[in-house]
Amino acid sequence: AASDVYKRQMAIWSQLRSRSSQVFRPTRAVKQERRARIRKRRRLLEVLEDRRLLAQVTPGTSSEGVEFQLTYDSGETILDLLDVHLRTDADGFLQYSDDGTDYQNLSFEGVDVNLHDGSYDSYDVSLKYQANGSSDLVQVLQNFGGAKSISKLFLGDIDAPGVELSFSAFEINVGADVTINTRAIDPDADPLTTASSGDSGELSFSAPAIDIDGRLLTHVLDTDSVNQAGDITLTAKATLDDISSSLIIVPSQPFDVSTTYADVQLTGATVLGRDITIDVDSDASDLFGDEGSDGGALEPLEEWLGSISLVAVGLAWSNATANIGLDGATVQGRNVSFDALASADAEKTVLTVDFAIALGLSLPHATIDITGGSTITTTGDLSLTTNADSDMSIIATQNLIGTSTTTEKKNVTIAASYSNLLSSASLSASSTLDVGNNLTVDVNGTREHNTQSNAAAYGDG
Repeated sequence: AASDVYKRQMAIWSQLRSRSSQVFRPTRAVKQERRARIRKRRRLLEVLEDRRLLAQVTPGTSSEGVEFQLTYDSGETILDLLDVHLRTDADGFLQYSDDGTDYQNLSFEGVDVNLHDGSYDSYDVSLKYQANGSSDLVQVLQNFGGAKSISKLFLGDIDAPGVELSFSAFEINVGADVTINTRAIDPDADPLTTASSGDSGELSFSAPAIDIDGRLLTHVLDTDSVNQAGDITLTAKATLDDISSSLIIVPSQPFDVSTTYADVQLTGATVLGRDITIDVDSDASDLFGDEGSDGGALEPLEEWLGSISLVAVGLAWSNATANIGLDGATVQGRNVSFDALASADAEKTVLTVDFAIALGLSLPHATIDITGGSTITTTGDLSLTTNADSDMSIIATQNLIGTSTTTEKKNVTIAASYSNLLSSASLSASSTLDVGNNLTVDVNGTREHNTQSNAAAYGDG
């Protein structure tokens, strides 16, 4: 009997266990399914999350070249823009990178760009960015003042036989071990001494700051009377009204500050070509631009209106620096021309009833420095030109309308201006100029200044 009772109890217990398992097994499955849904939801949220994009470089290629678009996202600044590194590999494929390590081939319409195989007669490379606000303009101003560069184009070894190459950016750098070669020679041949099999391509750089430590080669051998060498042009331009500078400054009362900085440095560089031109233009002289919507007819009036300050104090500060420097460099060509131009213009008119102070500073510096055993050799002409241009109109005057002409019993006006103009071309004792034809050294400085202080009291009417 006890045995039968035990058996019945065990049967009941077994049924209960079975029912319990049936009850809780679906619950565990539901939990697993719930966990899977949660994981899937989390992954979906990660995909849909508004993430902050990092600064990036986006190449846009065409049949004529490539334009790199530099962008940054909110939370970053213009100083977070990436640099661009460019080179050709051993097979002539043009490659780019944003850190100098992970290079990718540039392609156009699905075909990798090759500068060896004759696909291109010319190729243009440019860096562009879209300013996001006024803070960008401040950083650009600092860049023109010689501070931290916004973004650089670093050029590695580039072989482009017979191809005309042009590069434009905010700053261009060619390192000491780098060769940019447009000579029509085999890529494995010595780029300095190998005879050409065709014409060389021309080479041009355009940026407010250009730093060349390596080799720019577009020459043909002296014994070659068949093939043509290519011209080399380095243009450093920093102007307030030039679209290539990506900057237009509008005067703000009571302070008008404009600064531009343009510089070309050849340090241990070798530059061999036909006609070699270095043109540096730093123009801080125009706050409005060369032409407005009126085609320039009203520009003098616009500048005068922009210079007026109705508060008691006004300051105009214009600073322009243009510099060409050679240090241990070798330059050889048919005709060689160096031009450095710096233009500064400070204008301020302060109108007031009782008291007015107008201050102006104009600081144009244009220099050419050939030092460190540098050598310039020409079969034709060599021209070295610097020009520093300083314009100022600083006026403090009583307002001659309204109550100023009837009730004012005292009036004090002060106007002061300062100009530091530097225009120079210097050659160190260790450097050499070997000129085949005419040598011209033209150093100019011009000042056009007007400083006025006009006071009057008409308390008696």
